[in-house]
Amino acid sequence: MIGSVLDDKWRTIFISSEHVAVFPGADLSRWLGASQIVGTLEHRIPVVVPVETRVRWWEALGPAIRYDVPPDDPDFEAVFGPMADVARDLAPRTPDWATVVERELREDEARRLAWHGRVTDLYLRVVAPVGQHVGTLHFIRPMLGDVVSARLSRGHAPMYERMLELRDPARRQAAILFADLEGSAELSRDRQRLANLQPSRGPSSQDCSVASCVSVAWIGS
Repeated sequence: MIGSVLDDKWRTIFISSEHVAVFPGADLSRWLGASQIVGTLEHRIPVVVPVETRVRWWEALGPAIRYDVPPDDPDFEAVFGPMADVARDLAPRTPDWATVVERELREDEARRLAWHGRVTDLYLRVVAPVGQHVGTLHFIRPMLGDVVSARLSRGHAPMYERMLELRDPARRQAAILFADLEGSAELSRDRQRLANLQPSRGPSSQDCSVASCVSVAWIGS
């Protein structure tokens, strides 16, 4: 599951492996030990969060963090970072057990991260048996509903993993299957004949300028 664990002062202390996979090749070590406020505003998180999303997040969670980390706390400046001056005048609010915040990514970043442009942040407050706040669980979920997600999970997982690997442009081996469009309906019904066809291993003498970089198959009615 994509998510992280925050300590009692809203600093990231654990990042799930699925979360790390969202940012391939990025160094997330600077994310650990910092609040999400600092991580966002000091660009420790390898994405640019739109201003509208930042405002929505601050309105939902700022007062709760201010409740847990008051101005007289020795870590106040480190937790709020660039927002420390604003946080001093912010009215604290007793945190809810669960807080949901919807946020967006810029379209170019959503494509780069193979991520839907709009996601849901879920924050669950964790307390000790004596009632003391000890941390927060943070989960990130796509806007895709659970019913649809469950249906997709019945698909061929290796195929989805292959699709994920192909999200970045690169030179890759490919082949083209040539078929007579007028006879494609019959071809698609005869799986044995299709299996006996051998794909072309390279450009033919005809006009196949894209043969070296595109794989195309015409099968259908």
